[in-house]
Amino acid sequence: MKILFAAMLTNLAGAAFGFLYYKTMFASLSLKYWIFIPDSPLSTLIFSISILLILIGKKNNLLSFAACVYVMKYGFWTVFVILFYSGYFLAPQNAPFYWLMFVLHLGMIIEPVFILRTIEPRRGHLLFLLFWFLLNDYVDYWLGITPLSMFSFSRIEVVRNVSIASSIVFSFAVYLAPKQKSINIK
Repeated sequence: MKILFAAMLTNLAGAAFGFLYYKTMFASLSLKYWIFIPDSPLSTLIFSISILLILIGKKNNLLSFAACVYVMKYGFWTVFVILFYSGYFLAPQNAPFYWLMFVLHLGMIIEPVFILRTIEPRRGHLLFLLFWFLLNDYVDYWLGITPLSMFSFSRIEVVRNVSIASSIVFSFAVYLAPKQKSINIK
């Protein structure tokens, strides 16, 4: 329980910082796109809400399923982007901040282990989440709402393809994982 509570607070702090990180994008885009802008902060906020519901005995399987896919996908996406565009993100003037972001987002990939075994996903949940994450990829890469639009990076299609693949892989991984042998995490 203490680990879940600490994870919830850490994710809330990350969400608050993340929403501030995207303030320039919020200011420059129409309100209708706002749900698609803050991928990582939204993922950590949803993960925090999912933990809270588990802690108070009101677990929501769809929300927990979504939370796990969200943090894994956008944790992985950020780690990939930092390494793929390391010439910018890990340049001496940017490295301290983005190494911190790298470590924190690496944690996002791992943290679903705390709630994964509590989820009872349904096929309808999987289909809904595949639709949602692929829609998010469409908005990011075909409508240009990706956070990478703040930069002038080339080879965005590589990031797009990794993002689409991770939407599919992480959705199926979270769907299938709870069906494996259960372990007890206290």
